Amino acid sequence: MSGSLRPGTLVRPEVLAETLEISTTPVREALQSLRVEGFLELVPRKGFQVAALTGNDIRDIFRVPALIGGTLQHGPHSTPPRRTF
Repeated sequence: MSGSLRPGTLVRPEVLAETLEISTTPVREALQSLRVEGFLELVPRKGFQVAALTGNDIRDIFRVPALIGGTLQHGPHSTPPRRTF
């Protein structure tokens, strides 16, 4: 989520595995998980491509920690104040 890889950037499992000095199997599994979550798209015969984030994606990225923070602040058994995002 740092923005260091722009939408459309190709991510090759082999290159990433070499950079991390690990085998390609865990890299492929991680990239596949990111694809399922919508952060990457699979490009046949090329690898994975960074997906563009929508306004809703960005809202959700900030919403989840805010909701968790509210729960932690008010305790696990209380209902935090309702907020509209």
